Amino acid sequence: MSNNSSLSSKNKFQRFLAICLASTTLSQAMILPAFAEGTAAGTEIINEATATYEDNDGNPLDTTSNRVTVTVAEVAGITNTPQGINDEDGGSVEAGDVLTFDFLITNTGNATTDIFVPSADQITTTGLEAIADTNVEVSTDGGTTFNDITTLTDNLVEDISANGSFIVRVTGTVLSTNNLGDPVGVTLGNTGANDNSLATQNQPDDADGINDDEVRTVNIDTTDDPVNGEREASATQDVAFATEIQPLALATITKVASNVDPGGSDSGSDDIITYDLGLTVENSSPDGTFEPAPLEGTPINLEGSGSGNDIDGNGTNEEDRVLVSDVIPEGTVLNGEPDPNNLPTGWTVVYSYDDPETTVPVASGDAGALDGANWTTTAPDTDPNTDTTTDLEDVERIGFIYDATTDGDELPANGIQLTGFQFSVITSGLPGAGGTVYNIAQVFGQTFDDPNDNIDVDDEIVYDESGDQRPNNFNDDGTPPDDTGSLFDPGDDTGVADPDQDGIDENGNNTGTGPDGEDNEVVVTGTVEADDDILNGPLDTPEAVGPNNDNDDFTNVSTDPNGDADGDPSAVTIQNTVSVPATGASEADNVTIEPIVPTGATSAESASDTGGSGFFGANNEIPTNTTVIIRFDVDGDGNAETATYSYDGNAFTTGDTPINVGTVNPGDELTYEVEVDFPAGTGQVQGYNIPIIAFPDDDPTSNAGYTGETVNNITIDRVYTGFITLVKEARILDADGNVREAFTQTPNVDVQPGDFIEYRIRYENISEAPIGTGNVTLNANNFTITEDGTVADTDANRQADQDGNNWALDGEESDIGGDGIVAAPDGEVDTLHSQNTSASTGTVTFSNLSGTIGTTDPADGTDVTQYENEVGTVEPGDTGTFIFRREVQ
Repeated sequence: MSNNSSLSSKNKFQRFLAICLASTTLSQAMILPAFAEGTAAGTEIINEATATYEDNDGNPLDTTSNRVTVTVAEVAGITNTPQGINDEDGGSVEAGDVLTFDFLITNTGNATTDIFVPSADQITTTGLEAIADTNVEVSTDGGTTFNDITTLTDNLVEDISANGSFIVRVTGTVLSTNNLGDPVGVTLGNTGANDNSLATQNQPDDADGINDDEVRTVNIDTTDDPVNGEREASATQDVAFATEIQPLALATITKVASNVDPGGSDSGSDDIITYDLGLTVENSSPDGTFEPAPLEGTPINLEGSGSGNDIDGNGTNEEDRVLVSDVIPEGTVLNGEPDPNNLPTGWTVVYSYDDPETTVPVASGDAGALDGANWTTTAPDTDPNTDTTTDLEDVERIGFIYDATTDGDELPANGIQLTGFQFSVITSGLPGAGGTVYNIAQVFGQTFDDPNDNIDVDDEIVYDESGDQRPNNFNDDGTPPDDTGSLFDPGDDTGVADPDQDGIDENGNNTGTGPDGEDNEVVVTGTVEADDDILNGPLDTPEAVGPNNDNDDFTNVSTDPNGDADGDPSAVTIQNTVSVPATGASEADNVTIEPIVPTGATSAESASDTGGSGFFGANNEIPTNTTVIIRFDVDGDGNAETATYSYDGNAFTTGDTPINVGTVNPGDELTYEVEVDFPAGTGQVQGYNIPIIAFPDDDPTSNAGYTGETVNNITIDRVYTGFITLVKEARILDADGNVREAFTQTPNVDVQPGDFIEYRIRYENISEAPIGTGNVTLNANNFTITEDGTVADTDANRQADQDGNNWALDGEESDIGGDGIVAAPDGEVDTLHSQNTSASTGTVTFSNLSGTIGTTDPADGTDVTQYENEVGTVEPGDTGTFIFRREVQ
């Protein structure tokens, strides 16, 4: 989604003004809105997140993120934003046309300032006749009235308040000496590259106010300069000669593998992968040649006939629909029908049985085009082409369509992401060992142009592929894929994933780079067979195998890191099972069980017949003074024998006799317990490997314990002190959505009124992911993130209690908790909810001190003091993000 997909009321007004100016002259008054008083300089805006979850046994756990603090500084600031070009007679830009170029100048500082505007002879123009000062006008009332700069004193627009804006309009006549395609434009100001990049906005005025070609702040209070000095900004906008500004629907399709279920066995051929797709029709354009427009349908072969035109010459008329399409990945089949109740309003699930290698999703009459795939809304049962019975495995493409043929039903360019396009596949075509699954999503439509003729068969197909955040497959630098603004090749863009050609979305979260889209990648792991003469593994699965062999299988459990009264991690008990294979092995006598340090486990494993894997970690990773107790009930009478070990930093030592379970016959399975108790100060949210070795003891009488016996088997009891990491970051965006500072845990940029603080919470289940066979993994169940911006509100004296989150405090009196106690306004922090809330998984609930608001992202400025992301289950290795945005007042 674009950075400025949801900004403040000021920015919404700016976008509206830009559209108006790009299409017609303003015929009625528009008043710039008033803005709230800014947050005081030096205020610290504090935020940390909390989360709760449960382990496999339902034990409650919690985790807290790092604290992120952002400071508000007294600063000067200015932006210069292109607001559109108007050709007074419309159509293509030709010689003699009168063009107006509007620029919005905004004081993004937190104090009132004057702003210098250059005279006409200091403004750079291209392809225009010379302009006079009367051709440079200023409007401070939102475009209702304009006065030329000869009415200003010393070229100063005076007393522009914090967050205040005004319009500079430059009018010029197009020269007859221009050639086709020549730029016709205006550059207002002179800052850096003058290319509308971040480097041209809010830059230091190094010349100290002596250059007359700058647009710059001029401080009113000469005795108290802003900490960052005076600032300047420039902007440029142009249009090609003999062309006109084009409306263009800018569609962005995104895709994530939101869940990977290992299925009913340890084989790699029954995993279930769930994909979630999102569609956005952008409200801002990466290229000024194009003006964002709504998205309407393009012809597809639907149900074998339609009311449109025969585009691809197949003898049937196609239906006009917006289409989201996804090829079922190689090695998988569709796993059930998508739930239509999850879809956005007006959308329908469709299926195609045609070979994706020889068809494309939409119809096209272009020479060399592949046939358009046939689509049906009927769930897998009857193939509409052959009338033969079909099953889910016959589906080659899954799709979602929207009917935009009626005026007013086009998908608007509002920057809001549509979600609910979800389907799953089962990896039945992969071998038991697993493999890699690649795929890529596509979206097709057309640009809404003429409201009297919604579908024009000659219009360019609007096309985008998933894997990145850029619409219409725009390039990384923001340039379009071709001069039409969208490039669809109906002879090649089949939607079949090709990672060598497409590239890979490395993080799986649509942050890929490179041309076109990038493939989503899911790695599936499968079964490895056990081969030792003695087997030692998780409860009831002694034959379990880990990532390498049957010596590095594992049981993952979690302890409460603050469970004991003195703050020590709680002791945790794990059950393991030892056995001898039912076939191919003889009985094992004097089978002994004890903990072993990782280096010893590596040597023992290497001495056995499987070779070493190096999966045990390092000795110093185990906390010194960790206690391990082995228990075994020899007679089954409830009176277990025990051996207690203490880790001294180098080895496990004991004064007890190691546990000897006696003779284990082929096919026997004996269960024993391992209790692990970490000392105070053990690092939280980490996993600690405790290898447990089982072996027939060579000399149990005089030298009991492991002495290098080559017949042995190891299992790992891996204990986590919490297993969900929660990392809080913030990035700073200016009022136009430009990134001032990227996501960081320690922001260094001081914010100013009008800036946005976008908070991102990244979470990860750090426990070992499902791998091998028979291992016990850790799910984080009922995982919920809570972001409460009024944690500092613990009593009526807000200002004296600023230790907790304060980002939702404001200058309003309020009844904290509804208990009748009215809290005084803190008078400092003031941020507002700004749309752009997103969660990679789960539902977001919005609340304030009066109660729950709902689960739909509220409008900008809504009183939101708490965000809660109910994620659900986070499986091992799974990651996710939760993002919300606040505007600093």
